[in-house]
Amino acid sequence: MKRSSRWTRLPWVLGLGLLTASLVGAGTVLHSRPTDAPGRTDKAYPDRTEHAPGVVCHGTVDTENGSYTENRLSPLQPGEVTEVLVYEGQSVKKGDILMRVNEEPFQVQLAKAEVAVAIAEAQLAQARQGQDRWQYLVAAQQAAVEAAAAKVRAADLRLRKGKYLLTKEMTNADEIAALEEDLNAGRSLAKAEEEKLREAQAARPDAKIDEATKNVDLRKQFVKEAQLALQNCRAVAPADGTILRLNVVPGVAIGPQTRQAPILFVPNGPRVVRAEVEQEFAHRVHPDQPAVIQDEANSAVTWQGKVKRLADAFLPRRAAGDAVNLSNGPETRYLECLVELAPSATPPRLGQRVRVNLGTRN
Repeated sequence: MKRSSRWTRLPWVLGLGLLTASLVGAGTVLHSRPTDAPGRTDKAYPDRTEHAPGVVCHGTVDTENGSYTENRLSPLQPGEVTEVLVYEGQSVKKGDILMRVNEEPFQVQLAKAEVAVAIAEAQLAQARQGQDRWQYLVAAQQAAVEAAAAKVRAADLRLRKGKYLLTKEMTNADEIAALEEDLNAGRSLAKAEEEKLREAQAARPDAKIDEATKNVDLRKQFVKEAQLALQNCRAVAPADGTILRLNVVPGVAIGPQTRQAPILFVPNGPRVVRAEVEQEFAHRVHPDQPAVIQDEANSAVTWQGKVKRLADAFLPRRAAGDAVNLSNGPETRYLECLVELAPSATPPRLGQRVRVNLGTRN
């Protein structure tokens, strides 16, 4: 009986021992992982000390002055493509003509505008000649007024002499009447010449000259508009750079509804990496921080660089060729980090996706 009672108590002793061991182990684990430890470095609570670890993020090789995907060139004037003057991979200079759409209608418009300018300039020249004629006319009419006034004075003298002779009975009343008629006629003629002078003076050609001058300016403005329309038939290189892709051939019509830009162009300049840092780790990134860039598809291919600058805002990831979306949507926002690449014999290609190690050892 004593032996049976001893074997009955044994499971209870073993269970109590296991329970004690479990409680001791749990206490050890809890004390080894304090929730408020300042040096904790797990993902949920990243270390925010000055010795914080680095960051691994993703990025895209791009140009420094704006995304290369935003350099989409197309003539401003819609129409049928008549010439494509470049090929993919070609280096071009600023101002080089890359392609043209049909220029003939605008060349005709320009020719008409230039003829209209020539006509307007001829009309202006005639108006200015009228200024000289007007001066001569006024001078001639002034002389006519003076001549008429002289005739009036002469007629008045003859009348006075006739009246004197009449007192001496050396003439008669009919002669005096005739002299009075001559004087009155002279005065009427002088008055008419004065009216003509005032009319001539009022007919100054200044208004016609001003009108002709404004017409010349207007016609020249039409020429400028026609020249601009002609220029808009051409896609021109905005800077020294390279043709990345052509999406057009002669004979194709392009316009505002064309989905693909005819030419994808990249200006010359240093290549950089636009890395996307999540907000959780943004505090670990700072300017001049060393960076190791790895090809996303082949980690054995690497380049060296350093952080050049950080964006001033957390924004959605860039979409190729699209503007940044600032709507309050659910899309994750990143801090864009511009990484300057060190000189390399085989630099990464534009648009290449890479992994960026900032302040980490690889």
